Amino acid sequence: MIGTLVSQVSRLRAAGAQQFLVTNLPDVTGAPISGGPNPALQLAIGQLNDALAASLAGLGLGDDLHLLDLFGFSGDVASRPEFYGLPANILSAACVLSVPPSPTPDCSSFLYFDAVHPEARVQAAFSQIAAEAIGVPEPASIALLGLGMLGLAGATRRRRA
Repeated sequence: MIGTLVSQVSRLRAAGAQQFLVTNLPDVTGAPISGGPNPALQLAIGQLNDALAASLAGLGLGDDLHLLDLFGFSGDVASRPEFYGLPANILSAACVLSVPPSPTPDCSSFLYFDAVHPEARVQAAFSQIAAEAIGVPEPASIALLGLGMLGLAGATRRRRA
């Protein structure tokens, strides 16, 4: 698995890709499907994540590689749900496994939507962290850059006149 991922990153680099965003494995022992905490599985995931980080570091990508700690993120969400806009008493069970079937279940007090997938707000929080890691500019930053470019163009035009 790690060798394949590292090989694909190398191939993308050779094809001209310049920025890479790679996540490590999450702590899946919190998912309802896992059946609860499993220290041996957590240790194995940690070892895989360490091997992945070491292999990617060996590519020498420097600041072009953004390795997101999904393992740490999943643990942080479980221990500090309020920080991510989730209720403090978030349940560890899956929403759709705990409520009667309905077209639109209310999963607002659950960490997982189903037996495997985190609830939408957890995924949105991770998306925000990923965007920050790769430096996706905020809309306000883009607007300020545009205004700066217009001001520069106006100043250049005045000098020519």
